[in-house]
Amino acid sequence: MTGEMKLYLLAELSGWNCTSYAYSYYDYLKNNKAYQILESNINEVKKHISRKAEAIVDAYNEITFQPSNVKECFLIENAINYVALHSFEEYYVNPLTINPNYKGRLLTIGELIFDFKGEERPLNDIILDESYSDELKKEAVYLQLEQYLDDANDLVYSSLENVKNEATYKIKTSVYKVAFECLLIIIFNVLYAFMLCYPYKDFQYFFTAFESNKVTSYVVLLFSFFLFAYDLIFTIFHSYKAMILEPYNYAKRFLNKHASKVFDDLYDTKEKLYNYISGAIKEKIVLTNDIKDFSKLSSSYIDFEAVLNASKLKGKKTYKVLRTADLSFLTLTSIIALLSFIIYLVNLIFKSIV
Repeated sequence: MTGEMKLYLLAELSGWNCTSYAYSYYDYLKNNKAYQILESNINEVKKHISRKAEAIVDAYNEITFQPSNVKECFLIENAINYVALHSFEEYYVNPLTINPNYKGRLLTIGELIFDFKGEERPLNDIILDESYSDELKKEAVYLQLEQYLDDANDLVYSSLENVKNEATYKIKTSVYKVAFECLLIIIFNVLYAFMLCYPYKDFQYFFTAFESNKVTSYVVLLFSFFLFAYDLIFTIFHSYKAMILEPYNYAKRFLNKHASKVFDDLYDTKEKLYNYISGAIKEKIVLTNDIKDFSKLSSSYIDFEAVLNASKLKGKKTYKVLRTADLSFLTLTSIIALLSFIIYLVNLIFKSIV
């Protein structure tokens, strides 16, 4: 906060109305260096799965630039400074849940910030600090690794909750829709095959010839085109859907039966990480190039990210386009199939091609 605003804060606390000065502080808050750093870092924060990352994103979303008094300016600025400082990866990355494809600037677990004796310090600094015993260092490490484990366990619980929610109404509805669509496409193809093969030569003629003065010609042409197009789109869409959701479907099946194995696996990995850091503390070894070595995000029994992001996969442009095309051609083919069947019956009953 500028010296001038500190004077206004003091005046406001003394009973003066300094609201106009609070309003004028908007541009300073919006354009100060701390907020620019936060704006630059926030997209990276959103890529990570941890409580601290979520807290930073929530705090960022709650920042408002509409102070009604000088005191609020002071609080907003402090909030921006705190969140900006903690928006760097070393403050919020969880080595158990870091993405195995992570390619950020963080290279080692040793760069992560640990709480040690009331201070926030990089782990490597703690390892090399000879003014404290190894036991004190290990105790601080143990406490933070427990937080990492809680984070990872929360990830599993969230996955289980997602699976539970998806397994109820949404999944059942989806299954019914797919089954109904499969039934329709079978009916359409059987109907087309019947009209093509049934010994009604006058009607079959229009499958190989076109007469512009006959309604039947247009009906057969449209039915042939839309059925072929729908068969193709149906196959492409559901193949693509199965491909992108396979990790989710596998995870769903696994979590429903073997969730305890996932928790045990996370605990064992946390213990391995503790032993790894303890060894470095004992030998005074600086940690390097190991930031992803203990990640369980995709190297565990399941792909946690696939479970959490199943709904996001359905939000992709390719999925939306194929789904829209599938529904559109389903509707159009249904109308054409019904019309074709009616025209076919009319021709068959009255023995006269319309």
